[in-house]
Amino acid sequence: MSVAENTEQQSDFFKEVMVARQPIYNKQMGIYAYELLFRSHDQSIEEIGKDNATAEVMLNSFLDMGLENLVGKRLAAINLSEWFLGKAHTLPLPQERIILEIPGDLQITAAAIGDIHKLKAAGFKLAIDNFKFHEAILPLLSVVDILKVDVRHVDQAALSKFVKQIKKFKNLSLLSLKVENRQEFDYYRDMGFSYCQGYLLAKPQTYATKSLSSSKLVVMSLLSILYKDDFDFNQTENVVSRDVSISYKLMKLINSTFFGLPNEVESIQQALVLIGRDRLRSWVAMLALSSMDDCPVALLELTVVRARMCELLAEHANLQPLESYFTVGLFSALDTLLQQPLEKILAELPLSDEIKSAILNKNGPMGEALECVVNCEKSNWEKMRFHSVDAEAISESSYKAFIWATDLMSTL
Repeated sequence: MSVAENTEQQSDFFKEVMVARQPIYNKQMGIYAYELLFRSHDQSIEEIGKDNATAEVMLNSFLDMGLENLVGKRLAAINLSEWFLGKAHTLPLPQERIILEIPGDLQITAAAIGDIHKLKAAGFKLAIDNFKFHEAILPLLSVVDILKVDVRHVDQAALSKFVKQIKKFKNLSLLSLKVENRQEFDYYRDMGFSYCQGYLLAKPQTYATKSLSSSKLVVMSLLSILYKDDFDFNQTENVVSRDVSISYKLMKLINSTFFGLPNEVESIQQALVLIGRDRLRSWVAMLALSSMDDCPVALLELTVVRARMCELLAEHANLQPLESYFTVGLFSALDTLLQQPLEKILAELPLSDEIKSAILNKNGPMGEALECVVNCEKSNWEKMRFHSVDAEAISESSYKAFIWATDLMSTL
């Protein structure tokens, strides 16, 4: 692991993952914790979005670099996006090692307060980042552990008064943000701040490491489990839960308008139960593929359109099981997605011979559906045939599959 100054082109098999860390000092100027921050060569938080930035920090810190390598025995502080506030308690994080930072501009609602109580009950230390006092935030002051205050943008007389008032909350500690020198450190420590953070000793250091592409590890592992005859629900939950990116996307997807469920899903287990085994296979496989580090978005969208159109054609022809048609379409481009021969990939997956034959040789009804879809992609109108499905229904299936895939990709 080294400071991220290397911008050489990455190979297809590896990606560079990055995270920055900034020390949080205690009153003795010892390091109490490290805040872990999003970094990227080519994307800002505004471009990638706060939800994805949080997922990236978690994924890079826990899976690729390892928390011990980044913070040693100290605590790690991670910024939560507002969406993650209600989901973090379901993720497989080491609660005793983590400070979760709640956005200072969070809209304080009954639901938000409930989510924060869940995080506290789960064992996390909680901080409010860029804290600004207002009446609505009062219910949180008895729950959180640390208030992070930007001392550059606060009137000093008002700040001193606030520090005295906050002392009645025995659970609360104060952290001064943007402290730049020893004189300021001493000043805010003497005022009553227990921790500080800033450039007084060093700027945040950015670390990078090389990680094997998910397409070679996580995806094949998940697909192998999902398509076993003795499908193990708990094993699938464990694998999904260990992958922060897929966990995040699964929770985001199932709580989106795409599913339209009446109540919010709050755990990976609940999500898997609601989806059901057969749909779970298709959805998690799709989520796994969408999480691949080197997967072109256009290619993924093509495979999703194929999967959905194969399913719609089977539905028109009253053929079952629909999930198998979906699988044939989804896996038909695995060779391009995974950059390996299709025969080799399918040999490693416990798919039925019927599905493999359909994908490799276009055999059987599922193979005929796939062939119809591929001809549609190539605009080979005269070859677009499938069972008793007429040309109008085939055209309609193509359009519906495209709209469905577009909506899905925007959610993913």
